[in-house]
Amino acid sequence: MQEIDDIASVLGETCFANAQKMSVELSIQQVTTDITKISNINRIDKTQSDDLRELKDNLEKIQKDYATLSPYKKTIKLFEIYRMLNEGGLCK
Repeated sequence: MQEIDDIASVLGETCFANAQKMSVELSIQQVTTDITKISNINRIDKTQSDDLRELKDNLEKIQKDYATLSPYKKTIKLFEIYRMLNEGGLCK
């Protein structure tokens, strides 16, 4: 599945500052980190916090089925994950 790895590398480099491959696990980790950062701020933006929790829930749902998906569907999911992170302002 070299094509999936190549796509994951490009999306990861585009989104994450540390140039890791895009993955469901890494995306969940990024969302969790941002939730923690928001929780540590004195004035928590409830809307932003709720949006991040919803995003994390969606990523966890994707994670459950990801391993059993066809290569084509895995590729589609990687793009969906990138879009969700980018629209959520989580890509660096």
